[in-house]
Amino acid sequence: MGGAPGASVDRPGIPRSAVGAGVDRASGIGRPAVTRRNAGVAPGVRRDAGIRRGARVGGRPGVLLVEEGLVGLVEVPAAAIMAEEFAREVDFLSLGTNDLIQYTLAVDRADQSVAGLYRSGDPSILRLIRHVAEAGQKHGIPVSVCGQMSSDPMFIPLLVGLGIRQISVTPHAIPELKEVIRNLTIERAVSIAERASNLEVARDVENYLWGELKRLCPESMQLD
Repeated sequence: MGGAPGASVDRPGIPRSAVGAGVDRASGIGRPAVTRRNAGVAPGVRRDAGIRRGARVGGRPGVLLVEEGLVGLVEVPAAAIMAEEFAREVDFLSLGTNDLIQYTLAVDRADQSVAGLYRSGDPSILRLIRHVAEAGQKHGIPVSVCGQMSSDPMFIPLLVGLGIRQISVTPHAIPELKEVIRNLTIERAVSIAERASNLEVARDVENYLWGELKRLCPESMQLD
């Protein structure tokens, strides 16, 4: 679970030709964008924000860093906690739930001896997601969510209720997620998120969300 989670563009002196490793396609935006991974301290973004003014990366046509923006990829608790400061320095935030959950709960989901402790519904995760979403709203920037959580129909009402409006999902999950969203209103999502946020353990959160999903889609969802 240690080590550098990904390429970064916040290293002083990094050659512009090497920035290609840090180029990501922003969820919901559809254009190339620089991703600064796991920023825990916002001033680090400010230091290298000028990299957005580059024309091409490594001579590869179509990979542009002009006005597409700087992405803050939130994958560790430090970045989530500092989301408000972070949001002042980037153009949008991408919340990676897979790593955020395992780093927050100190559980390696690849280790079968402890994988059962990896719970997306843990109250600490809900608080962090809400905090990041509120930071994006306060500073007027989009917040997207990626990872297994955003492809699970059970968590869609929760995410919407916590303030998330953009998600990145696996293709096979799209039909189910569309059905959930068609049957969901913002008001009901907020109510679900409020109730879930008042529960104290992951098991209770997930059982509650499962029950709400069955009520939202009683006929179309095959939940037996």
